[in-house]
Amino acid sequence: MRLHSDYVQAVELKTSICRDPNDEMFLSAAFAGKVDYLVSGDKDLLVLNDKLNLKILNARGFLNVLKT
Repeated sequence: MRLHSDYVQAVELKTSICRDPNDEMFLSAAFAGKVDYLVSGDKDLLVLNDKLNLKILNARGFLNVLKT
């Protein structure tokens, strides 16, 4: 996994997006990395899936994407 990873400097979010402030760092890193998908089992992140320009999926959902 490390071979296919990039390190990014998290961006500062202008407003709070997630109902759990501890999860903001994951969104910040995802935006900084300009990723298409964020894989998480965290319900506070998963509920944001349709509200952001970012697909947030659990591991099973992401594996289904990879299969297609």
